[in-house]
Amino acid sequence: MLNHGGGLSSLYAHMSKMLVSLGDSVKQGQIIGRVGATGNVTGPHLHLEARTGGRTVDPMQYLTGGGGGGNGGKGVQRWRSVVNQALRLTGNPSSYANVTLARMNQESGGNPRAVNNWDTNARSGYPSTGLMQLIRPTFQSYAGSMLKKGPFLNGVSIDPLANVYSSMRYAKAAYGNISKAYGRPGGYANGGYPPVGQFSMVGENGPELAYFSSPSQVISNTDTRAMFREAAGQKAGAATVPNISVVAKTYLDGREVGGIIDTRIELYDADTGRALEAGRSF
Repeated sequence: MLNHGGGLSSLYAHMSKMLVSLGDSVKQGQIIGRVGATGNVTGPHLHLEARTGGRTVDPMQYLTGGGGGGNGGKGVQRWRSVVNQALRLTGNPSSYANVTLARMNQESGGNPRAVNNWDTNARSGYPSTGLMQLIRPTFQSYAGSMLKKGPFLNGVSIDPLANVYSSMRYAKAAYGNISKAYGRPGGYANGGYPPVGQFSMVGENGPELAYFSSPSQVISNTDTRAMFREAAGQKAGAATVPNISVVAKTYLDGREVGGIIDTRIELYDADTGRALEAGRSF
């Protein structure tokens, strides 16, 4: 355990070796131990805890600061002017620059070519890419005027401005404001409430169902998958998604009629879907 003063301490466990001793003073950047697999574990990893007054707290608020007051640390500072430009273009205040850089630090460490090849998005064919780790459907839905601004990797622009701009537009649509979206621990695609009538293509944590009502809602990946399984009568862990059919019937004076009347519903897009829900006929 390290005592940082002011009641804050950090704990490191399962190490293979400790390189400091009780009573030593340490400084930022100093190596204090080696990652290991001691104790009851399944493999090498670092167990990190932050404690205030002896009580465990979320360490992320300290990790994202990088010693720079919550601004993401040195690795992303070269993109500050890009972030400020994107904030202006999306109509957001410059005060959101630090929370954006902190999120960028978590997502990519400031590497514009960063790619996540191991999560559910990657397994679905949409690896998260770029400074803000967008997937192709999200980028295409929120790139706006920067849709064709390359270069591209995995269908996502890795141009710093285009990547950050698209992420900001998505974050604002899905969560109401950038600070709320980027300040979410561990990611910003666990659900939200985009403006009524806005389309959302989300999936940083896997497929997430967008329900357009008043207000609109983005259903979390966990809940979306559970809904699919329930609709299909499947057990948890099943990989297939059910087919959903629409049955249209025609009635005349309260009696179902057919034969000489051919009624069809062809669903092409969400506009048609909303019209159907509103009771319009085609």
